[in-house]
Amino acid sequence: MRKTVEAGQSLVVPLFNRWNAGVMVHPDFGATALVEFSFSSKEDVESGTALWDTWSAGPVTTVRSDVFDAQVSAVRLSSEGAASVFEVRG
Repeated sequence: MRKTVEAGQSLVVPLFNRWNAGVMVHPDFGATALVEFSFSSKEDVESGTALWDTWSAGPVTTVRSDVFDAQVSAVRLSSEGAASVFEVRG
């Protein structure tokens, strides 16, 4: 899945316990992108009450990718300053 997230916006992508989900981030010029992940239940993700943690790279301003070596229930993708393109595979 490839999605553009506009500045000041975020997008939750349900993965529902997939192993080895990969995320690649392509921040536009002036953008700071952030990827967060959750181990919360499907119900918590869908109701907006999931707990989130920041991926190991933290906020990024250049192209970056990582693979989650765990059962991740969802990722939250956000961008500030300008739009960012995210690719999620899982």
